[in-house]
Amino acid sequence: MSSENSFDFGFTFGDSDLSPSAPTSDPAFQDTLLEKINSLETKLESLTMGDTSDMLEEHKALIRSEAKGKLKELENLILPLLYNLQKNPDKEYIHWPNRKDIIQKQIDNILKVTKYYG
Repeated sequence: MSSENSFDFGFTFGDSDLSPSAPTSDPAFQDTLLEKINSLETKLESLTMGDTSDMLEEHKALIRSEAKGKLKELENLILPLLYNLQKNPDKEYIHWPNRKDIIQKQIDNILKVTKYYG
């Protein structure tokens, strides 16, 4: 067995004669559970009844603004390359010394814009 497949997930197999315990049918327990459920439903209703539409619209506007800014930033990183490639269409070859480092730098700049986390 390779070391990649030797991770112990921490479980073991039990005997098949073990059966799960039956749920409790204690009426007092059921009443307490129903009271807690009703309390949670009431809290949930009060949360959903609050006027959150203004907050949601403000949040949507912020997200749109951020996305628009990131797209503009990305456009500014890509379009200069395309404009330069478009120059002199009659020439068949492009002389581009040190392009690996230049391209890698631009890839890094693009990834800074497109990576949402980190």
